[in-house]
Amino acid sequence: CEDLMPTYLSFVKGVVDSEDLPLNVSRETLQQDRKIAAIRKFLVRKVMEELGRLQRTDAEAYRSFWTQFGPILKEGLLSENKSDPIFELMLCHTTRDDAKVTTLDEYVTRIPESQDAIYYLAGPTTEAVRRSPHLEVFLEKGYEVLLFTDRVDNIWLQDPPEYKNKRWASVGRGSVELGSEEERKTADEELQSRTTDFSDLMSLFQELLDENIKEVRITN
Repeated sequence: CEDLMPTYLSFVKGVVDSEDLPLNVSRETLQQDRKIAAIRKFLVRKVMEELGRLQRTDAEAYRSFWTQFGPILKEGLLSENKSDPIFELMLCHTTRDDAKVTTLDEYVTRIPESQDAIYYLAGPTTEAVRRSPHLEVFLEKGYEVLLFTDRVDNIWLQDPPEYKNKRWASVGRGSVELGSEEERKTADEELQSRTTDFSDLMSLFQELLDENIKEVRITN
């Protein structure tokens, strides 16, 4: 029943027993009933609380649940104004450990205080994302990156809301500045120097591949 349960919780089945709802009315009238909105809000909160309890008390069972229903649950990030409850339930693969998944809370707790962004990379499969050359500099500097592979990730990650005062930054889009201000300054100087050194090569790549690529540039 979409009036009582949002589509991103469509895997939930049950019966709502209420003495406050009129029975002999049209569907349109029932949809406009304020009690329906109140019941829906209550049901969503209770489902989220129950999933959070399962996450805390039985990690293996919760991981099995997330593997099956996580992509559906993340569809809520496209429609809900408040995303924190879904973020708190999210499990992610990460460059820190190939075998384990992490919660966003665990990730935010581990990152350096100076890191103002949640670094992530999206792709078709976990194996493909782990082989991405975009990860090289992050692994070299010891930065942990979250890995996303569900189709819905490509949609909600286009404009993700902040989590715990941390913005989201894709390591595969543009250039991400890492390190302290002094380290960034040094990296910029080295980048400018390499750009000058390889300008002829970059021009050749651009000329040969012009129909297939937008730009050739040096990165850190």
